[in-house]
Formats: sequence, C-alpha cells, structure tokens
Amino acid sequence: MPLPPSLREAVEAQVAVSNVDLRSVVLPTKGGALQIGVVGSCGYTLVGRDRTWVASLDLLSRFAFYSGIGAGTTRGFGMSRLRERLHGRPAKKVQTAEHA
Repeated sequence: MPLPPSLREAVEAQVAVSNVDLRSVVLPTKGGALQIGVVGSCGYTLVGRDRTWVASLDLLSRFAFYSGIGAGTTRGFGMSRLRERLHGRPAKKVQTAEHA
C-alpha cells in the first residue's frame, strides 16, 4: 500500500504528544565507548480522525517494531513497540525491552 505523499505534512499538523515517560540510559558498546539512549514510552494523539491518516500512521507504527528506528539498531538499539489503547485505557500489558 503506497503511503500518501502528504503524510509528513499531515503528521506535523495533526499529531501531538499526549504523554511522556522516558529516562536516559548509558550503555557501553563492544569497543567500550558509551552510547546514550532513552527507554520508556511516549504517547501520541491524532487530532482529527481522517481514515487515511489513521490507517497510514497505524501501518507505520506497526512497521517500526520490525524496522528499528534511530542509530545502532544492529546492536539492539532503536526498538519501538506499539502499545494499543482501547477507550483511553491500555489494552493487554505489552512486554517491553530495556533497550535504548
């Protein structure tokens, strides 16, 4: 399914951070250098409920788990997991990984 070309503009205009629970972590790499990252959760809200944008963002959110985000994904960094909500309450508890 091709994503709409104007998706980036729609995200900038219609997606807002709704809650943040993040903390910094420092982990050593194989060579001994320190890698700084973040662990926790961040919630987003879509202002407006256009079906095209909802479907596109849902697709990207689910794909993020498989693709990794940021730098150092081959070392276990950049893990992202979608935690679904049902009527404003968390659905089943989702297992999370302690990776930055």
